[in-house]
Amino acid sequence: QAADSLAAKAAAGEVLEVAAVGKNTEEGHTSPRHDEGGALALGPAHPSAPWFHILQGLTALISDARRDIRTQALDGLFSCLKNHGGTAFDQDTWQMIFRGVIAPLFDDIHYQISEDRTKGSQASEAMGPQTCLDALTALVRLFDAHMNSLSFLLPDVLTMLQSCMHHSSEAVARIGIEAFKQLVLLVGNRCSEDMWRRIGQTVLKLFNESMPVELNSRVDASSKVLPFQASKVVTQCVVQLLLIDVVREVVNQRFQHIPLPAVKLFLDALQRSFEFAAKFNQQIELRRSLKRLGFMAEMTHLPGLLKQEREGVSCYVEVLVQLQKDVREQNESLKQESASRLIQICTRLLETCATKEALLARLEENRSSGQSQQQAGQADSLEDVELEREVLGLRPIICNVVLKNLGELPAPRFKGFAQQLFPALSDLIVVEAMDIRVAVRSVFKQQYACLLDSAFVPPSRQEPS
Repeated sequence: QAADSLAAKAAAGEVLEVAAVGKNTEEGHTSPRHDEGGALALGPAHPSAPWFHILQGLTALISDARRDIRTQALDGLFSCLKNHGGTAFDQDTWQMIFRGVIAPLFDDIHYQISEDRTKGSQASEAMGPQTCLDALTALVRLFDAHMNSLSFLLPDVLTMLQSCMHHSSEAVARIGIEAFKQLVLLVGNRCSEDMWRRIGQTVLKLFNESMPVELNSRVDASSKVLPFQASKVVTQCVVQLLLIDVVREVVNQRFQHIPLPAVKLFLDALQRSFEFAAKFNQQIELRRSLKRLGFMAEMTHLPGLLKQEREGVSCYVEVLVQLQKDVREQNESLKQESASRLIQICTRLLETCATKEALLARLEENRSSGQSQQQAGQADSLEDVELEREVLGLRPIICNVVLKNLGELPAPRFKGFAQQLFPALSDLIVVEAMDIRVAVRSVFKQQYACLLDSAFVPPSRQEPS
């Protein structure tokens, strides 16, 4: 009991007086020294030297099997850093603490969580996802509290967060992404252009490295097992959706603080995500084979990335529209690129919608005339089901994202798109879905009506011979 009491007191931060005495008794300031291997270490005469031993001791207690000791140690560690780091630590000391105390702490947490997944050991249970969540939350708050002192360590912080987001455990990956989002939202209004560039590069890297590319592994009728680890691919699919949500929230809440080159990096990441998903969704045979081999076998429909495609392209359009409404001065090349991207994706979505709606209408007509699914065969039935799912998912994007945002664009901006969009919009007038026709009418009333007195002339369309 005495040992438990002592550990609890130490973990609660009651050893702070030792650090204060160590700081006050030093006559001068000695710069940190580097060992032969290049690792940063504090000399015994350095004013912050006592802190390093205290922080290491608290870090050791975070792996304690007793929950109360573990919790108090984590709180004590980050309380020391938050409450005293601003006055006690210089830049070199902060760097030493991040690389010698905090980074090893997260390495231990990740390792023990992995051990828990494979062995279920007691040690790993002591430092599970909850400890990871608490530690990342405290790290984000620490960076927010000492933003001016710690801004140079943003690459280190982002690396720690990335290690969580790349973890094989879905729970840890979710925790890492949420911490990353909270960090950017908290400090985004104080980030420099270079910091935003790093954040944008990190987002692009995260999208690329978590892309479930193994879904495209070759399978055929002779394949007996999946060519990939299902849990890993599922986690990657979840990460893609969570990253899209991060971009959406960050742009919505911090758009005016994000430099335009960083916005472009977000757009590149989103485009990579939804284009990959769209390509995979069109491979019906591959998806059928994956289901036969047991991937997402509990689902009633074929495994696919429809949500990733829908959410990614919706966010992509929303960000492009934000750029069109942006009052900040844009360089001409970026302005033209964002406008071109918006026209291309809107035209593509509108044309896809018109094509899919026509196919669905033909399918309904065949059904009503007695051409049943049984006559078409099971393969056609699966394709029909996927067509219906795709159309039902596409309609809200067309109505609530594409057409709604086109209708709200400033008239001078829309005028530059009007002629190119007119054919695709016209094709949607005849679709069966009433909500789409109403949304198209709204765009014509809001945007094209004001162009009737101008030089706008709808392009002629040649009928196929």
